[in-house]
Amino acid sequence: DTRNLPKNAIAGISAFGDNENALGMGVQNGKLVIWRREKNNHQVIVAADVPKSNQLYLRMSALNGHLFRFAVSRDNRKWQVVGGEVDGAYLPPWDRGLRVALVAGGASNASARFGFLRIEPLKTVKTVPGTTP
Repeated sequence: DTRNLPKNAIAGISAFGDNENALGMGVQNGKLVIWRREKNNHQVIVAADVPKSNQLYLRMSALNGHLFRFAVSRDNRKWQVVGGEVDGAYLPPWDRGLRVALVAGGASNASARFGFLRIEPLKTVKTVPGTTP
């Protein structure tokens, strides 16, 4: 739900290794941002316009254990790919598994409202370059 996000706050989804290593996509200041945090160095990789909607669906797909793709939808049916593949090989898998996290931050007292989280295995599909399964 994007209606009440304070200025500079971000709300989204993340592949979370630990507090210093993660990557994800979220809504911040009227933009969709794909970001990565490696060794506590935070970097925005892509910033794109947000589809006009009070409610957005975010999708994160993992491939081959370290490649991530992101997409957004207004209706959970028609998906728009955001950015390209992001390599998460730097995320720390050696003593703990990656986790999927709903995130809110970027501003004092930042909070976000999420309707649901669904995790499902990615079926083996052939994709056309530039699309998300």
